[in-house]
Amino acid sequence: MMYLCERFSFTAEFVSAEILAEKRREEKRIAEMNINPFNWDRVIKYNMQNCRSWLSHYDVAWKGRYK
Repeated sequence: MMYLCERFSFTAEFVSAEILAEKRREEKRIAEMNINPFNWDRVIKYNMQNCRSWLSHYDVAWKGRYK
């Protein structure tokens, strides 16, 4: 499997159900502890700094998570 990861021109990682569950728990924990009012939801909702003109529709749909 490492051979395939080295051949891809993009970053790849191995995942399992446990790894995905851990990532979801970590994202939830970070969101709960966040005291910064400027998150993706608010920035996109209020179109701060005219962000919709330079964000792609994928950024809006996935809230900047996947690049």
